[in-house]
Amino acid sequence: IDKLVIDKLVIVNPYTQGLQQLIFAFLETDVNKTGAFYEEALLNLKHIKYYYVEDLYFYAKFLKAVDVAKYETIYQQCFYLAKK
Repeated sequence: IDKLVIDKLVIVNPYTQGLQQLIFAFLETDVNKTGAFYEEALLNLKHIKYYYVEDLYFYAKFLKAVDVAKYETIYQQCFYLAKK
């Protein structure tokens, strides 16, 4: 998917903005930008628990290869919410 196509998506609420940021995180090649997109998506998806946990999962998967210390924190948070 081209980033210009994603930029054209209509943002009507935090949910759609969070999904857009999650898509950008999947497409981004710069590690710092990818982490920022995941964190922004977390803020926008927090009110919908399913998508919040899903974003935490993908963020943890990303962090496992990049930052193991931060990965453990996010993983534990994700695991706790998934069990709950």
